[in-house]
Amino acid sequence: MSGIESVHKKKDGSNIDVSVTVSPLKNTGNMTVGLSVVIRDITDHKRAEEIEDENMRLAISIKAKSELLPAISHDLGTPLNAMIGFSELLKQEIPGKLNEKQKQYVDNILASSKRMLDIVNDILDLGKAETGRIELNIEKVSVPETIYEIVSLFRESATKRKCAVQKET
Repeated sequence: MSGIESVHKKKDGSNIDVSVTVSPLKNTGNMTVGLSVVIRDITDHKRAEEIEDENMRLAISIKAKSELLPAISHDLGTPLNAMIGFSELLKQEIPGKLNEKQKQYVDNILASSKRMLDIVNDILDLGKAETGRIELNIEKVSVPETIYEIVSLFRESATKRKCAVQKET
């Protein structure tokens, strides 16, 4: 018998993975006169196998995620781009004149759609970062413009709740 694996308890109560090999001991007449039992500690080998299995599982998971993220990005990005395009047409008043309230709504739709598209792109970039395929793109942003967009997005919701949203300079 060779290479039988099992788990045994050590004197301190902890478990140890072992491989047991049993071989017959024969005399010169080829008669079995005893057994040779070799017990090897294979705990490190077992842990290495577990780590290898976990690495394989993670690699499969990362691959699946890296394939899923672009699909999700496309599925969300396409309608968001359409919303942005139609909102820009409305903002330019191509289909007709808008009143002030409608202009505000169109601005909110446009800002929210662009923000959502940014989030979708950030998620896609996160997937690229995990696979080492991201490019860093540093750009300047207008802080006052960003604050204005945020205040505009929350103003109507705050008004409905009888709250005031103010931008301080």
